[in-house]
Order: sequence, then structure tokens, then C-alpha cells
Amino acid sequence: MQNLDYASTFLDMAGVSIPDDMQGKSLVPLMKGNTPDDWRQSIYYHYYEYPSVHMVPRHNGIRRNRYKLMHFYHDIDEWKLYDLQKDPGEHKNLYTDPAHAEIVKELTAELRRLQKKYGDSDELAQKILKHLARRLGTRPFRAFLHQRGVRSAVVPMIHAILECGLRPGRACDMGNQSPAPFLSRFWLGMD
Repeated sequence: MQNLDYASTFLDMAGVSIPDDMQGKSLVPLMKGNTPDDWRQSIYYHYYEYPSVHMVPRHNGIRRNRYKLMHFYHDIDEWKLYDLQKDPGEHKNLYTDPAHAEIVKELTAELRRLQKKYGDSDELAQKILKHLARRLGTRPFRAFLHQRGVRSAVVPMIHAILECGLRPGRACDMGNQSPAPFLSRFWLGMD
């Protein structure tokens, strides 16, 4: 089930035909206890919002009941594969494990198939990134904060914390201060 299924479900419940170009499927059969033979086995997603509130790097991926494959593509090129039955917390990346080479091959092919089905592509992602850069300027995170009325003196500190302190592999001298209390107050609107 995905949120893209809601519109098709509402149309089906209202007795209106579902247009062929809608991506979602009606949930009505599932509500009646029937799983259609052609019900999706994989869920495709694409996460564009970075930098933003959640600070999840841009990536796309595919999820099945057992496995999740993710491709981070913006300022890194990294793949991750998780076995959600054995590792529900997603701590051990299995992408380079030879024992999982066949599932990597299968899920990568499924990821590409779903990208094509939904009209998504690496080229489209790059167009969206260029559009966001034009819209927000060269410092999208600063623009994001500025649009939300954050005091200008605070912006460099937040930017430094998020760019250096929360990104693995980046050295950043924060002194003896921890960014967590400040960020908690900031996001809760107390600063």
C-alpha cells in the first residue's frame, strides 16, 4: 500500500473509472480480503528533499517484504542493501556481500523497471536538482532556513553543524559543545 493508491481507491469507491495513467491501484480489493494476482511486490520511492528538515541525502530505492535496496546519488554514489528480516534497524549494508549478489542484481533490475514505469530517471533527478538550485540559489540550505524566518546569525551555526557534524567522514571542530540540545530547541521552535 502506498499513498499514491488513495486517489484510485476513492475513484473506485465512488464508482468512477480509474484513468490508465494513474500510478496507484485501488485498495478496495484488499479491503474486501482479496489480494489481486497482479498486486505489486515492490515499492519504488525517490527522495529529493535534501538539504531539508530530515537531512536524508537524495536517493531512490525499492522495498520488498524482506529486502530494501537504496541508491544515494547526489554528492555521493553509494548503494545499500538491507535484509529487513534479519536486520530491521538497517545497520548492516549487504550490498557488496557476494552472498547477496543475486538479490542485488534482481532488485537493481526491478528498480530500473519501476523507474521506467513511473517515468523517473537519473536525468529527471538532475533536472529537478538544477531547478531547486535555481529556485533556492547556490546555498539551498541557507535559503531553506531564511524562508522559515531563522535569524541570520544562527544560520551559519546550523549549517556547520549539519554539514560537518552530522555527515559521516567529515571532520568538524565543534569544541566541547554538542549540537543536539541546540537543534532540539531550534526544531521545536524554542530558539
